[in-house]
Amino acid sequence: MQIHGVSEQKPAKPLILINDKRYGVNGQEDRRMLLDIEPLIGNLSELYPAAEVKAVRFRDMEIPEQIRWIARAKVFITTQGSSAFLLVFLPAGATCIVVGSPSGNSTTWTSFYELDRWFPLTYVQFQRYEVDVNSIAEYEVKTVPGHWQPDNPAEARDWWLYNANVRLRLERLKVLLEPALQAK
Repeated sequence: MQIHGVSEQKPAKPLILINDKRYGVNGQEDRRMLLDIEPLIGNLSELYPAAEVKAVRFRDMEIPEQIRWIARAKVFITTQGSSAFLLVFLPAGATCIVVGSPSGNSTTWTSFYELDRWFPLTYVQFQRYEVDVNSIAEYEVKTVPGHWQPDNPAEARDWWLYNANVRLRLERLKVLLEPALQAK
């Protein structure tokens, strides 16, 4: 982690770090949250016993603590959005799996996948987990009263789909995790 000026010991086990954007200290809801995190942690821990799997609420931490967590991660699983920018503090060889808006051109709102173009980090691998709009078990659209949305009803639907909360499917996530955990 010398690259970032962070002194961190390499963890004994590879760390799979999940960005938990669910209810913070103030109980506020967010958009683009990962759902069913506890079962996901259990399934990933069982599937990858040689790895440590942790969900962290970055919003509840001071920035130095956030950086210390991210600097230890072998894999960072995050939804699209501002908290995904923590990826710049990942160590060399780490992978960032960005869970984003629906695949294809299914909404008028483009994916927030330009992170790898804004930050062309040669030392971080990027993987994309695109939400399958044909599987309503995979996402939950929840409009939030008082939040901005387009006036046009079709555009408003797309806006909330873009901001949907996501339930990761283990079989799809595993395809992205396997090479990330095997990489040196």
